[in-house]
Amino acid sequence: MTNKNASKRRVAIIGAGPAGLQAAIAAAEAGAEVILIDGHERLGGQYYKQLPSTFIQQTTNRHRDKAEALVNRLQHSRITLQLQTQVLGISANGRKLWLHGNDA
Repeated sequence: MTNKNASKRRVAIIGAGPAGLQAAIAAAEAGAEVILIDGHERLGGQYYKQLPSTFIQQTTNRHRDKAEALVNRLQHSRITLQLQTQVLGISANGRKLWLHGNDA
């Protein structure tokens, strides 16, 4: 993706695990408008094993620290988060998504 064409691009990234977070950041920094879609209420995916918000987390670990650093980088004007949303289908040309969720 070249920067010249990136401002005209809209990118949907399905999954907010480590790879999805990195992809969203890279695409936004290249100038694309990004929507990051995940079925869970919190970012980070299974790799970071995020506990429910009702759990008290008194200790940190390197995975949680990495996840927090990535999540902090998502505060980008070109990234829109669409959490608690499932992708039900993608059109044949890849230009349309069918979503299910509260704000889908």
